[in-house]
Amino acid sequence: MTYPTTIMIVEDEVLIADDIKSSLENMGYIIVANVTSGEEAVDEARIKKPDVALMDIRLRGKMDGIEAADLIYSHHEIPVIFLTAYAEDALLDRARSVGSFGYLLKPFEEYELKAAIEMAIYKVKTDRKLKDQERLLRQATKMEAMGTLAGGIAHDFNNLLSIITGYTELIQDDLIQAGIDTEKTHEILKASFRAKKLINQILMFSRKREQKFDIIDIVPIIKETLKFMRASIPATIRMDYSIDSDIGTIMGDPTQIHQVLINLCTNASHAMEEDGGELFVTTTSQRLETSITCSGVDLPPGNYIRIQVKDSGYGIKEENIDRIFDPYFTTKDVGKGSGMGLSVVMGIIKSHKGGVTVTSSPDKGSCFTIYLPEMEDTAAKEEFPFDQADNIPKGTEHILLVDDDPVVEKLAGTMLEGLGYKLTSFNDSTTALEMFQSNPSQYDLLMTDYTMPGLTGTSLAQKCMAIRPDIPVLLSTGYSCHVDEKRAADIGIKGYIMKPFSRKELAETLRDILD
Repeated sequence: MTYPTTIMIVEDEVLIADDIKSSLENMGYIIVANVTSGEEAVDEARIKKPDVALMDIRLRGKMDGIEAADLIYSHHEIPVIFLTAYAEDALLDRARSVGSFGYLLKPFEEYELKAAIEMAIYKVKTDRKLKDQERLLRQATKMEAMGTLAGGIAHDFNNLLSIITGYTELIQDDLIQAGIDTEKTHEILKASFRAKKLINQILMFSRKREQKFDIIDIVPIIKETLKFMRASIPATIRMDYSIDSDIGTIMGDPTQIHQVLINLCTNASHAMEEDGGELFVTTTSQRLETSITCSGVDLPPGNYIRIQVKDSGYGIKEENIDRIFDPYFTTKDVGKGSGMGLSVVMGIIKSHKGGVTVTSSPDKGSCFTIYLPEMEDTAAKEEFPFDQADNIPKGTEHILLVDDDPVVEKLAGTMLEGLGYKLTSFNDSTTALEMFQSNPSQYDLLMTDYTMPGLTGTSLAQKCMAIRPDIPVLLSTGYSCHVDEKRAADIGIKGYIMKPFSRKELAETLRDILD
């Protein structure tokens, strides 16, 4: 939808101002303000936010048109076209110094006025696009740096988690054998598992990747997001939530659901930052007996997960409700928003085959409601890998283990020996290669970390496979931007496991490869 251009006239000669107003209305423009002083112009620009300001340079009062234009554009990015009956060089130079978008010498023709307005609108749109592209480029550079930093942190953090979870499992075995309750060690493992999932979310959020939908349990994502938001919004905003415990699963991308909630909660907090208020998030299951339309999306009957984000802020004006999901539309001051937050929300929810509705009243707050299709199989939630199991598969094969972290090497070795395997281990990949070269037939499998000095895990694997093509390789890593499961498979590596892994995950992965 194309909206008519809005104009503010700033002219202290009433007859001239009325003549300009009549000409503009004949050309189809909307006059939102007609003022006579620079001070009034600055106030009206802040309130009415016109598309263009027509500004007489010489105005009565303390503030002339050039000073007013400088404030209007610098604070609100509203283009200003100067009108004047004078053409002194010094005046023109001063007008140019504040970045005018046009200059008309009185008297002027209607076609000159229309051309100046359209040129100013075109120029400001072009400038904004360039600024948006620059901002996106800066953001992409930041995200790339964040991804590199997050990758390094994730690798070391996941190694630490491996030590925590591994030794906790071993302690839990001792407690079970001694007949002592394992509730405390189980809580450590649960917390470590949540930490692993959180690291994975950070990694997915900080690096570019193709959208990948999986069956996800949405409750932990919502809770983790709200904890994150609680630490980042002002203390004057009371935050609370109500989440049903019986909610099922959805087919979706956890990182994108995280972003939807971040965007909605951030918008809500901005609406309450001056006077404070309440932010309330509810999540329930809902059955739609008939189809409904949400922002142009038709949702068929069925089971949905409904998420509501409600605030007590200043609300949304009725004339803006239909535009809030448009890209680059924003009612926030310059520097407080790009106008992309809600359009991103809409795009993500549509890609999840869901819908969004909004209700709002000025000064009474807003409520955004999201509908996401619920999976029929509500039992398909992610399995907790540290549960005790009597049927963990074991083996007797000879494994060559390589990990540059001595603690992780020792822990993985203890796990492997506990599963019945014969073990030879090294924390230096070059030494491990020399030992393999001396007697390649004695090993049944090579298990190697990826990130190591000297030879990386993939380089070690390739050199060993060049000597003995049938040697199966299991690659383990805390994180790497250079290798993933597919890339490992492409070079002939049979197995890939992410740290921290449980004993059960390790045991099952080994048997999948060896059998």
